[in-house]
Amino acid sequence: MESAAKGRIMGLDYGEKRIGVAISDELRLFARPLENITRKGDKNLFSRLQRLAEEWEVHEIVLGLPKNMDGTRNRLAGQVASFAGLLQKEIPLPLHWVDERLSSWEAESLPEERKTGQELRFKAGKPGLDSRAAALILQRFLDGEPSVDPFSVG
Repeated sequence: MESAAKGRIMGLDYGEKRIGVAISDELRLFARPLENITRKGDKNLFSRLQRLAEEWEVHEIVLGLPKNMDGTRNRLAGQVASFAGLLQKEIPLPLHWVDERLSSWEAESLPEERKTGQELRFKAGKPGLDSRAAALILQRFLDGEPSVDPFSVG
């Protein structure tokens, strides 16, 4: 659920190889892709996320919860929950969860005219996909999609 507070929100799309990062504007109206972080160990990952949070003056974080099409948690959900626990220790900001079903598919199918200059700097294909998926996850939250409970049965 959207917070009444103002300030930037960081959106994250968890992946086994990369974490997609997106950022909102200060009024929390729009999300845009920011960057992809290649996973080379948690220390480097959390250090980079902390620097981004400080640089962009982030007040909250939105994380996509991987679900199957029938609404049950998929095989990555446990890994994402573990990641979220570590993230909260390293960056103690309010954390919200959004159902990320179809976000990668939507990101992949964005028409070129909807891609920003930031996105077009990425090479075609997978490297830019993660940050675009993070932006779509974050935009769902900004548009008022309710947070999901990552620990509910399913």
